[in-house]
Amino acid sequence: MSGITATSSSQALARLNGAQVPERVRQLLLAAHGIAAQVLASPLQLTMVQLERELFGLAEKARNSQVQADTYAQIRQLGVHAAEFPGWFLDALADDLARLREPAAPGAAPAAAIPAMTLVNDTDIDRDIVLHEMARRESYRAQSHLQLLGQRFGVLAAQPAFDVERLPVGPYALCRILRACGERLGLNLEAQQQLYHVFERQAMERHVELLDRLNILLAREGVLPGLVYIPYLPRPSGPRRAAGAPAGPAQAGAAPARPRPLDPLAGPGTGGVMGRSRAAAASGNTPARACDAGRGQRGGRHGFAAPAARHRTPAAGAAPAGRWRRRRCPGSARRRGHAGRTGGAGRPATSRGGGTDPGAMGAMGAMAAMGAAAQRARRPLLPRAPFPARR
Repeated sequence: MSGITATSSSQALARLNGAQVPERVRQLLLAAHGIAAQVLASPLQLTMVQLERELFGLAEKARNSQVQADTYAQIRQLGVHAAEFPGWFLDALADDLARLREPAAPGAAPAAAIPAMTLVNDTDIDRDIVLHEMARRESYRAQSHLQLLGQRFGVLAAQPAFDVERLPVGPYALCRILRACGERLGLNLEAQQQLYHVFERQAMERHVELLDRLNILLAREGVLPGLVYIPYLPRPSGPRRAAGAPAGPAQAGAAPARPRPLDPLAGPGTGGVMGRSRAAAASGNTPARACDAGRGQRGGRHGFAAPAARHRTPAAGAAPAGRWRRRRCPGSARRRGHAGRTGGAGRPATSRGGGTDPGAMGAMGAMAAMGAAAQRARRPLLPRAPFPARR
């Protein structure tokens, strides 16, 4: 085993020394292949040992003697070339590294396959599916390492960054090498699929270690040192402001709105009920006039428009006359009836002389009295029926 490995290593060195690359790139490729041999040599040997055990287990569980005989034949075939498998694998890896600067021709393979027009064998489809899924899982697991190594190998090849499928030490390249080595072993479909599963458990478990060591080597040699992989995070479609965030510049300079007090006895400047009523009485625009004017514009209580002359504001200094002065909204009179009886604060408003002071009575009580008078004025005067005489 050691002699075969030494011969394979010499062949790999010969291939890398003959690569058409600059001297510094050649030295880096030789160092990369040496690290791959150190990391993968032992897992490749364990792959052959574990595959032989798996085949013995399948032979013991065979359905009939014919299947068991075929499995034993595969075990004997494996024993003939098992020692050569690690060397084959590392030589194929050296070939991929030596062709680092060869331009990729993606359209060549499909053009050659078009004239054939043959049916694809089910065996090839099964093997491709197994290998593709294995490479996909490994590429997802070592995504950051593969991105960094693809950038550095692009620098060595004087080309753009290598994709995961094109990277010589990537999972897809290793799976292609594994398929070629499995065909050289001369195994049937079931034995090759078993080889793929054993290789994934033994060798692919060390793949992240291989990528990590190669990145450290190239960074230490000055190939994109300090390169860091940062995954792309898409931004949301629209700006979103979190709860409690400061307002925009237009709203920051505006003064905060003062809340209106709920005290009905607040002054005119604070927005209370009493303050608004006294302010309206001082300006000459009483709530009764506002209510009557609104009723006239909306078409009156019963839907017809009131005469405009009844809603004209009297001249300054003239006493308001007419029936319109006493009209009030019945709803407001009922709501403020209690305030009128108590003087707006729960107690009758009296003057200093002991009598009731109309000025200090309160606007709410005055409005309630006016509303009651308006209701009595609108009530039709009907003759009162006489009480029946007692017998």
